[in-house]
Amino acid sequence: MGLITKFSRIFQRDKYEEANYLSLVLASDRVVALIWTFDEGQVKELGFSRKVFTNVDLLLHQTAVAIDTAGEQAKVNCQKTVFGLSSYWMEDGELSSKSTKILKKLSDELELDPQAFIPLPAAINHLLKIEKFPSPQVVAIGIFGARIKQAFCEIHLIDKNKVIKTLTTQLPPTAQNLQRLVEELAQDDHTLPARIIIYGINENEPLAQKIADID
Repeated sequence: MGLITKFSRIFQRDKYEEANYLSLVLASDRVVALIWTFDEGQVKELGFSRKVFTNVDLLLHQTAVAIDTAGEQAKVNCQKTVFGLSSYWMEDGELSSKSTKILKKLSDELELDPQAFIPLPAAINHLLKIEKFPSPQVVAIGIFGARIKQAFCEIHLIDKNKVIKTLTTQLPPTAQNLQRLVEELAQDDHTLPARIIIYGINENEPLAQKIADID
């Protein structure tokens, strides 16, 4: 579905002046930098880069490299930054105190001008509305870190334009483990929608297909 590269579309032109923007999407194992602007009311992508990191100590360096690479493609520099954050960085739907310190240091040292900090499930919900899915009802599953053996998975129940429930795990992202989490979403009398969105891995990977077959 390309949720990472489409992240900037959750913003409307009348909310900001016309300019270049940087979207930084942070998960547990990667940082994605996307530089974009508005062109006749539409979002135009100018530069893109993705870098992985194995621990937070490498985050600053890899983020700087990702921004530089995207900037070289875009042939522009920009400081206005929108952060999209995996649940790895959140606590009860808000930035954790540890994440706040890390992101402040990141912004200060890279001279970024943060415009917003947005949880990925909220961005997904908004993107679905933009793409004309009225009152989207989906289970969104994000899978990160599997290839570097630092698994982090997040599962969100989105219904009636709200993120109803979020669960996370650091267990290996097998179809069985994820199905157990999906079933846990149904507790508290929640009805599970039939539609599943998977992000963080390629949709052609065998695991993605196994997840799509979850009842």
